[in-house]
Amino acid sequence: MKKKLLTLAVCLCSALSANAATWVAIDSGNDDIQTFIDNDSIKYIAEDVCTYAVLYKKGNDLPKIVYIKSDYKTDKTGIIRAEEFNEEKYNPSYYSKHAKAFMKDIMDNAIFTSAHEYAFQSHYKVTTQTEEQPVKVEEQKKAKAEQPKVEKIKEEKIKEQPKEETKVVPVANKVEQNNPQAVAEELFNTYVEQIKADIFENWKTSKETANTIINLIISVNSDGSYNGYKILDSSSQCEKARRAAVAAVNLTAPFAQFPQHESFVNQTVIIPITFEQKRFKRYVK
Repeated sequence: MKKKLLTLAVCLCSALSANAATWVAIDSGNDDIQTFIDNDSIKYIAEDVCTYAVLYKKGNDLPKIVYIKSDYKTDKTGIIRAEEFNEEKYNPSYYSKHAKAFMKDIMDNAIFTSAHEYAFQSHYKVTTQTEEQPVKVEEQKKAKAEQPKVEKIKEEKIKEQPKEETKVVPVANKVEQNNPQAVAEELFNTYVEQIKADIFENWKTSKETANTIINLIISVNSDGSYNGYKILDSSSQCEKARRAAVAAVNLTAPFAQFPQHESFVNQTVIIPITFEQKRFKRYVK
């Protein structure tokens, strides 16, 4: 699977030279099909309607590009145009302006479903960040105005406190006493917990996915690049719960680089993740 992804990556890199694109791997529902969505191509042409480009490659066939339109009010998608991928002709903005498509209900097609949900969650994430920005600016202004008062109080406290002698312990001595293996394990565990926390923030659930458990594993390289996932088992046959878990992983990738440690150089790790939703509460293990 990794070899196939690297092969397709060569095609994508050549395309980037002519057209700006950010390709993100999404679930195809078939290990023999590699599927990517261009994050930069997602464009909302109405409040609940957007267009985007999906690139897929099956086996040894040439990669193909599909320009898709999604309507989230009716939960329908439609193909604007499908053709063999040509980097010189790749132009998603054109099909955003000429987005005529025969819309259908979301079928049992993992590629359409994953792309449909990714485009929605990507827009939801960007919109949320944009709305929160003015609040942060106001908080920064308020903090800046109060800063002189706080610094003045700190200066007065420093003058009142008697000086104490401090003993400096060389950092090198502490490092030598630590177990290198223990340090590596602690760094790795912290890294994994952060990845899970980031994925959890992108996990969107609903009443339909209540009381479900989805266990999957993801493969991550030392540079943070994402190789793919595999679902191990689930507590039910809820397709929406499975798609929500996969969409959360795809939206979070690529991940942060491995911690700076000799044990993690040019390594690939498998990280197990459990998505558990009890009633209307969510948990990640």
